[in-house]
Amino acid sequence: MSPLRVAHEFEVAADEAVVWRALADVPAVLACIPGTRVVGTRGDGRYDAAIGVRYGAIGLEFRGVAEVRYDDAARVVHIAAKGRDRSGATHGAADLSLGLEQRAAQTRLRLGGTVDLSGALAQVPAAGAYALVDRLMSSFGDRLAARIEGRAE
Repeated sequence: MSPLRVAHEFEVAADEAVVWRALADVPAVLACIPGTRVVGTRGDGRYDAAIGVRYGAIGLEFRGVAEVRYDDAARVVHIAAKGRDRSGATHGAADLSLGLEQRAAQTRLRLGGTVDLSGALAQVPAAGAYALVDRLMSSFGDRLAARIEGRAE
């Protein structure tokens, strides 16, 4: 399967500076992706993380490393993640950027990049895999906005 391109935009009812500070809490931000948790910190912008996903009857937990880099001048967060499921039959990689733009009293966030699967899960039809990734990214936007705005999610 070729890499899936992802693109999502969402708004947070907060100033860009507030949103940027909130993005510095990597474990809390990664926890906004459904099924994701940080299981270790390497101290160099890299985090050991796990994500559980379901596609129909198939349930997998990927474990790997997420590297997070900040471009303060451009207000962009870059996330590169690689992992594999417990059996080692499926590998996944993501290369994502999250950019901020002040819009009146709100901040628009633009999430874009690629997600690549290889191995057993790569046999899932591309439309199904895209729907899964799309659902995760949409939920991420909702959860991150709720966290920053102080709403329960």
